[in-house]
Amino acid sequence: LAHEAALRAEVERAGTAVLASANFSLGMNLFMLLAEDAASRFGPHADFGAWIHELHHSAKKDAPSGTALMLQRAMVDAGYGRDIDVAATRAGYIPGTHTIGFDGPSETVTLTHQVRDRGVFARGALEAARWLVGRRGWFTMRDFLTASEPSPRPARSRPRRRRSPPRQPAATGCNGCSRLRDARTGSPAPRAAAPRRSRLPRL
Repeated sequence: LAHEAALRAEVERAGTAVLASANFSLGMNLFMLLAEDAASRFGPHADFGAWIHELHHSAKKDAPSGTALMLQRAMVDAGYGRDIDVAATRAGYIPGTHTIGFDGPSETVTLTHQVRDRGVFARGALEAARWLVGRRGWFTMRDFLTASEPSPRPARSRPRRRRSPPRQPAATGCNGCSRLRDARTGSPAPRAAAPRRSRLPRL
């Protein structure tokens, strides 16, 4: 971003949170981490040259895309110190395709990310917005993807459950008798044993 320093200062002053990215696709931002790893591994091998090729629909005016430039910066920062050629194609209705490659004397290694539906950008932005809840500061998609802790959420007080009183056996008729029935099972309560009469000796 051309005015990133000024925007960062404004975010700090307002005490709010911003997540800035040239591309909100989750897959593309994970792809960028792979590109960084590949660049760091191919960097020490001088026989391998690196390149980026991006393809978009004919109505897209900027070339190369912001995502291609983001990939280029990431590869350079990861340790690839030689030139990285960036090419762009504008044709038809291509939603977006980015390929990075490393070409050696007898072999080529490529990694490609291809968008099939532009809704992927909206889904990624919504996921990032949910992650921002409760945070303050300036963030990137890397912060979102590599964060070890979930988004802080306000604690919710759980309603206290009311305990129901213990169930008492209910008195019901039982073939004309007044035996009690258990209110839970409906089965007759056990009959209390009658007191035993003591026999007196006959005179």
